[in-house]
Amino acid sequence: MVRMGVLLDWYAPLLTARQREICALHFAEDYSLAEIAELFGVTRQAVHDTIARAERSLERCERTFGWASLADSMVQGLAEVDVALAAVAHSDPEARQKAGRARAIVARLTEAVQRKGASPSV
Repeated sequence: MVRMGVLLDWYAPLLTARQREICALHFAEDYSLAEIAELFGVTRQAVHDTIARAERSLERCERTFGWASLADSMVQGLAEVDVALAAVAHSDPEARQKAGRARAIVARLTEAVQRKGASPSV
């Protein structure tokens, strides 16, 4: 479910409005199929089918574009850079200030990448 939530963050605008609404309730708000079915006046099977179609679409989008995987890789790489900068800052007092500025840039980049994935798109 976490993966679908991440993919929904990235690709929700590519789903139909109904798929976005149902998936947001199911993945982000943790509504059950029965609760969603009651809200929409449909069967649990209809909700299940809608979610299954949306999941296939989200996975297809990720295979095509790869934005969520790219963002994850960027965040991991930035974390490695941050660790290296922290080591430099501790080993050389002169480099401490420069490493501190560089780490602040890494933090801003990490936040920007993570914020893009979690942008309100539903």
